[in-house]
Amino acid sequence: MLEALVLSIIDVVKTALEIKRSEFIHRQEVLGPEKLVLKPFIKRGEIQFKILARLTRGKITRPTLVTYLQRVVELDVLKRREAGRNTYYTLNFESPEEETLKRRLIFAKQKLSYIPDDIKLV
Repeated sequence: MLEALVLSIIDVVKTALEIKRSEFIHRQEVLGPEKLVLKPFIKRGEIQFKILARLTRGKITRPTLVTYLQRVVELDVLKRREAGRNTYYTLNFESPEEETLKRRLIFAKQKLSYIPDDIKLV
């Protein structure tokens, strides 16, 4: 019973955050093909380049992906972070729901034995 309640609350906050991220992306002055690159950031806050390349495989080529990512970073829609050999991209977006979600996930990890992956990957 407690598990269902906690996961339900977390899911509501996660959905609110995804809606705000989607609205943020739609407000940006980004061309149509470049919005394709931004779509995965609605569900996940930070994405590693190789995962982003895998998500867009078959839709755009890798060099085109790099070009689009450079453009949206220059437009200040995404932030780029390098850690060793890995490159991570994050939406340049702040929301109080992000902090709320982090707190709720910490609480859930302490109290629950299982948390679904789709909730952890926010």
